[in-house]
Amino acid sequence: MARKGDDAITVHRLGKEVPVRFAASELKRYLKKMSGRPVNARAAASYCAGAKGIWVGTADAFPGVVPAHLARREHPFDDAVFVNARGGHVVVAGVNPRSAVFAAYRYLEELGCRWLRPGREGERVPGRANPLAKTVAVAEAPSYRHRCICIEGSCSEEHVRSMIDYAAKRSFNAYFFQFRNSFVFFDRWYSKDTHLPRKPGTFSEQDASAICDRLKAQLRKRGMIAHMVGHGWTTESLGIKANQWTQASRPPASARKFFAQIGGKRELFHGVPVNTQLCYSNPKARTIMAREVAGYAEAHPDEEVIHVWLADGSNNFCECPNCRNTRPSEFYVMMLNEIDEMLSRKNLSTRIVFLAYVDLLWAPTKQRIKNQDRFILMFAPITRSYTKSFLEDTRSAEKIGPYVCNKLVFPSSPRANLKLLDGWLKHFKGDCVDFDYHLYRDHNLDPGQTALAEVLFEDVSGLDRLGMNGFISCQITRICFPTGLYMHAMGKGLWEARKGYGRLVDEYFADVFGRQGAAAKNYLKGITRLFDPPLLRGEKKDEASRKKALRSFAHVAALVQEFRPTIEKGCRAADKTTAAAWKIMRDHAWYVRSLAQVYEAAYRGDAEKAVELCGKCEQGLDRRQPRLHHVLDGAMTKIAMRLVLHNQGIKGIEV
Repeated sequence: MARKGDDAITVHRLGKEVPVRFAASELKRYLKKMSGRPVNARAAASYCAGAKGIWVGTADAFPGVVPAHLARREHPFDDAVFVNARGGHVVVAGVNPRSAVFAAYRYLEELGCRWLRPGREGERVPGRANPLAKTVAVAEAPSYRHRCICIEGSCSEEHVRSMIDYAAKRSFNAYFFQFRNSFVFFDRWYSKDTHLPRKPGTFSEQDASAICDRLKAQLRKRGMIAHMVGHGWTTESLGIKANQWTQASRPPASARKFFAQIGGKRELFHGVPVNTQLCYSNPKARTIMAREVAGYAEAHPDEEVIHVWLADGSNNFCECPNCRNTRPSEFYVMMLNEIDEMLSRKNLSTRIVFLAYVDLLWAPTKQRIKNQDRFILMFAPITRSYTKSFLEDTRSAEKIGPYVCNKLVFPSSPRANLKLLDGWLKHFKGDCVDFDYHLYRDHNLDPGQTALAEVLFEDVSGLDRLGMNGFISCQITRICFPTGLYMHAMGKGLWEARKGYGRLVDEYFADVFGRQGAAAKNYLKGITRLFDPPLLRGEKKDEASRKKALRSFAHVAALVQEFRPTIEKGCRAADKTTAAAWKIMRDHAWYVRSLAQVYEAAYRGDAEKAVELCGKCEQGLDRRQPRLHHVLDGAMTKIAMRLVLHNQGIKGIEV
């Protein structure tokens, strides 16, 4: 702490941009907490070289200071940061206002701050009486242009706000709200989750829109990019609400004539609008959807990136004579070009994300995207396995069949999925990103986190070798149980792809758990080994693997018991951040012990016992959710556990 009479620290703000103002306010807040000294933030007309204090702004506010190779960024989504601190004079600059925010956090990191998981309990701010005395030199540009988190699971406004706050600290530059207001994800929390008392009344579309608007304001404050929509365009363009995966009442005949014909009928696919394709060979159907997209873009100029997807689901495309012998991707590209023409006439610069997903993985052979600068190709390999990374899976012998309407079998190996992507990349030379699902459900199959975290890091850090320039993580929002390792590895891999994974993990565990970081890491590696994620994925089905699994599940309790004294001692740590992390680990110890009992019964074939233990585990999760909800999505965790039982043939349990 500062001595009485110490001078105040001054943060000089160069520029009026909202993110620059926010960067200055964050520097003020953290430096005051760090040093105990008064910190003043004030606007400055121009940079004064050598003057004491912290100068924060965009690169053009520091002529001749920021290296030219960093200052020149032609694409609006590109970032770069520059920090130079020497002798009490500090320059904190970004190539754009958003990057100025990233630069502020990088400077704070160099001063010892750590962002370990979303939420104030997940950050560490060290004491430093004279922070400006530290010499710092940072000049960095991220490895990838697109670094985005996509909403999923069950979440509250505060959960997403914490994630956005953390995302900026980890230099993610975008956030994706699926659908038009992400109603389904907020509704799961406010109306359907059972572990907390329900609010009176019904959560509405208006409530979701208001939340979404407030959260988009949080993005704008940080200069982050808003990605929007994706799902719902097909039937929304016909006036049929498609805001979640639920059935709807019988639609009017005026809309049904544009639906995909399947089995000789034009109906909502299994009654679900969001899963219902259109008859894309019908030019009018394509134009109706194109107009809906263009009208939405015109009404939402603050949404820089709009995802234009076809219906969700697979093997659900039109079988009419004009559609059945043509790949859907051909019609898709025709519609995308029509959307581009409409946006160009409206002088809109909105970027459009289109996707290679399930049936659309089979690329067009005739149609081509005309204005490639407008579009971002999104590779979404939802059926892939996460046992191996893209670059590790080099010898897969899985064969890909030809496109056959509504009779497709989708590949599980990463390599086979990449072969399908190659068909798109032959002709599309614009940006391509991986939209992937490591943290959507698969994380539940690795309770120790360590195997999946490594695959995630290898995937994101190796994207450039696969023709991709970024990543969108389709993930549940509350993903840090028991640690924030996934988020840390993903953020670091996207920013600094060539940093070694082993060093990154060691540093992270030391930051979280202090001197016991290595012990915590080895304990979680043991949990991963005993649960054997490939087995839980259904990739090992032989009798020897089943017997080995039974022995492993039985050993979980012993491993937890052996590590329990370390956990209990950690819960009493003087450092609040470390103590909070150990308390989460204590609840995680109960969870993995209970989960092992459930799976041991299931793999032994004792269905009645497995169902009983599953119910007890779910009740335990509910009891703990009031203190764990910020790191653990209990509802999605239950679904994942039930799926494992279902895949083992256990009956009498709903999925």
